[in-house]
Order: sequence, then C-alpha cells, then structure tokens
Amino acid sequence: MIRYHNEDFGNSIEVFVTLLLLVFIFFHVNAASETPCPPGCSCDNDGEWRCVSNNLVRIPSPLPENITSLVLTSQNIPTIYRNDFSGVQRLLKMKINNCNVLNIENGTFENLTELEMLNLDSNRLTTIDVNLFGGLHSLRFLDLSYNEEISIQNGIFTDLPF
Repeated sequence: MIRYHNEDFGNSIEVFVTLLLLVFIFFHVNAASETPCPPGCSCDNDGEWRCVSNNLVRIPSPLPENITSLVLTSQNIPTIYRNDFSGVQRLLKMKINNCNVLNIENGTFENLTELEMLNLDSNRLTTIDVNLFGGLHSLRFLDLSYNEEISIQNGIFTDLPF
C-alpha cells in the first residue's frame, strides 16, 4: 500500500476556503451598504439618479456616497433639510425643479464642495438666506428662475466662484 501525504494540498484547501469566506463577506457587506434606487427612479452605476413624477415628499435618503448627479423633477418636496446630503461629497450636478420647494435649511449645501451645477428652477422659493450657498466652491451654474418673487439678501453670492 502506498500512502501519499501532501501537506501543501491541505494548506491549499485551507487558503481556498479562507479566500472564499472573505469574498463572501466582502460582497455581503457591499450589498448591504448599497442604497437602493427609489421606486420609479432610474439609477445607474455611474452615480446618476433621476426621479420624475413619482410623488416624492423628501429627498431620497440615504443617498449613496458615490452619487454624482441627482435630478428630481415634478415632486412634492416642500423642504430640503440640512442632513439630506450628509455623507455625499462627489455630487457634481443637482437639479431639483418643479418640486414645490418652499424652504431650504441653512447649511444644506455646505459639504457639497464639488457641486458644479445647481438648478432649483420652477419651485416656490421666496427667501434665500445669505449663508445658503456657503461651501459651494466649485459651483459654475446656478438657476433660480421661475420661483416666487425671491427676496435675496446682500452678499448671498459673495463666496461663489463665479
């Protein structure tokens, strides 16, 4: 009887099982941390979210960390809250139009330092606080058209790069 014993084979199985377990844990954690696309919205792998006429009453939460573009059109979102964009830092483009927005809390945009385009047209904004756009160091385009008669305080655009 010939008996062959290979210690490397046993070690190989051990390594394989360990790697398999790590891969499983990695995908399980990533799947659990992904933010699901809201019903009626289209969301792609490039970080672009688009929600049109699907009766949202708040900004979807939580937004994924890798979101680069957010388009919300024809919704009913009366208030945009300060924490609606917490944890989001790569957002480049945001369009929230025709959403019946009445109020945007101070500090809402302060962490969106990469935001280049902000479109808030066709809402119901009447007042914009002097500090609302603080932190938008990369902003190149701002649209506030077709809102109510907006009261704009002196110095509101002072910190904007354009």
